[in-house]
Amino acid sequence: MTTSNTPIYASQARPWLKFYDQKYIDQTMPACTAFELVCRQNKNRLGETALEYYGRKFTYADFIVNVKKTAAALRAAGLKKGDIATVVSVMTPEIIFAFYAADMIGATLNLVDPRYSVEGIREYIEEVDSHLLICLNVVYERCHQAAKRTHVEHVVVLSPADSLPLPLALGYKVKNLDKNKYHSNVIHWKQFLAAGKDESIAAEPYDPEHACVVVHTGGTTGSPKGVMLTDNNFNGIAMQFSACDTLFSKGQSLLNIMPPFIAYGFACGVHLPLTLGIKVVIIPNLDSNKLGSLIWKYKPEHMFGVPSHYQQLAVDPKLQNKDLSFIRNYAAGGDAIARGAEQTVNDFLAAHNVEFPIAKGYGMTEASSAATAAAGRNNKPGSVGLPLVNTAIRAVLETRGLTDGKAFQYMAYYRTALGALPNLLAALALFYLFKGLDLGCVRWVNALAGTTLGVYILHQVPAFRGFLWNGLLQAEAHHGSVGYTLLAILAVFLGCAAVDALRTALVMRPLENTRLFKALCEKGDALAAKITADD
Repeated sequence: MTTSNTPIYASQARPWLKFYDQKYIDQTMPACTAFELVCRQNKNRLGETALEYYGRKFTYADFIVNVKKTAAALRAAGLKKGDIATVVSVMTPEIIFAFYAADMIGATLNLVDPRYSVEGIREYIEEVDSHLLICLNVVYERCHQAAKRTHVEHVVVLSPADSLPLPLALGYKVKNLDKNKYHSNVIHWKQFLAAGKDESIAAEPYDPEHACVVVHTGGTTGSPKGVMLTDNNFNGIAMQFSACDTLFSKGQSLLNIMPPFIAYGFACGVHLPLTLGIKVVIIPNLDSNKLGSLIWKYKPEHMFGVPSHYQQLAVDPKLQNKDLSFIRNYAAGGDAIARGAEQTVNDFLAAHNVEFPIAKGYGMTEASSAATAAAGRNNKPGSVGLPLVNTAIRAVLETRGLTDGKAFQYMAYYRTALGALPNLLAALALFYLFKGLDLGCVRWVNALAGTTLGVYILHQVPAFRGFLWNGLLQAEAHHGSVGYTLLAILAVFLGCAAVDALRTALVMRPLENTRLFKALCEKGDALAAKITADD
């Protein structure tokens, strides 16, 4: 026990380290690229499967060869150290190869959601000034339109069928005919690889400041922002999770159902398992109704998904009465999971012979996914778990349970109420001011007063408020000007009053003269009279 008056914060004492073996506490960040780390960790397992894509298997040796081929092709396309190529695709083997290939030559991938509009894709291309665009054939037309008026010189188009086994590839192409009209700056994936056969496959020296990818935040605190993640970001996550050695073992498999354009998808769904010698089963575009069938087919020990995936599993008839004891670590991220939903999922897992409850954690894009994890035996309902090894956590609110009780809720309520007190007092003051004035009956004042309810309702409509306040009046540009603010308030009031007056003249007056409206009013008056008489 300390006698000092200085508090010891958790970030200094780190009591969670008792849950980790000392060798993981002492481990250092590997001074190498993400690609080199995967190669180092699996140098004695080159014949074992690294990736599986609808039955097509890539060994670690195949993986390395394909990454080097892609690196040479990127160089042939003009991509060099420090450049950023934009990728618009779901998860496929080609995208994984491109990630490590760009990393190998010191370039960066800007990963974009293929569901974005033309303007959304163009914005992300311009944000990083890409000269090279890689996209799926199914979104080519949008990407082509987006690339106009940007600096994109070359477009590499890939198909979901490019890595499929031959029978499946033929079936896919027959069923999904490619009707795109490609332009002269387009090259298809296989041609793209062939163009790099004479280029160097030498790796650039490791640079700790090099960004592997640009991924975008979810926009929970504002507009989505591009985040540059380095080799150390990805390698750090992989090495931290290696400390969960009771859960992760070489030779296991992970079902990858997450997209590449979020940090969670690539860091936990690709680099983490490959570094730990775990096979990645790629599902590029998940049909959630088929998730149960996929799990039973591949029997993966690991999966990273969002809470809704596991809620769906808990009611999936295809998994009822099945032995799921092969599951080691199924983790939910990307969103909070409600306590009731967590309990439902855990009851399902326990009933199907799964040793551990669903794993959770806390993280963010800037941390390349997770900072804490509740997994294996170190897992409590409602908890985000322990900080990952070599992660410092500081609690902002250190009084345990303070925010849970009624006292805190009352404090928050009255704090809000007190914050509104000046407005309330000002309103009362104005009321008594005008009450004391003998203004008589002024027609325009009465007319204006009759619009106040309409004004109150109208000014809360986001589109109308945005049009007047931010669009027409540009109030934000004059922030701090008292005079302009008062003028803007008056303009908003008068604008809303005018709209309400039009509503009254064009809608309410004609409506009041209809037989139906008069009949309803008469019935209302009769009902009111009856209620009054009964009282």
